[in-house]
Amino acid sequence: MHPTDAHSPKWRIEQGTINVVYTHPSTDWSVATMTYDEVPGCVGIRWNGDITNAADLGYPSARGNGAWFILPEGPAQMMLAMVAFANATGEIVSAPVSS
Repeated sequence: MHPTDAHSPKWRIEQGTINVVYTHPSTDWSVATMTYDEVPGCVGIRWNGDITNAADLGYPSARGNGAWFILPEGPAQMMLAMVAFANATGEIVSAPVSS
């Protein structure tokens, strides 16, 4: 599922506020800001699945809809800083691989 098509949970995310700020070059995962529970600027993350296949909901999903996992404030700020760095430098946001 393309990340712009994930809108769940609909009763908690204000319609029209999802702003996808980063999609990994592999398209595997994305980060977005949104108004969640009437709080603007919340940060969500999701595994997209196959973004060319609307039937592949990715993870998380709820009741047949693509959903966002909302990050707590501390990790949310760290994720936004990493996204800002990636967008400014062209570096790819990824976790270090241990040997």
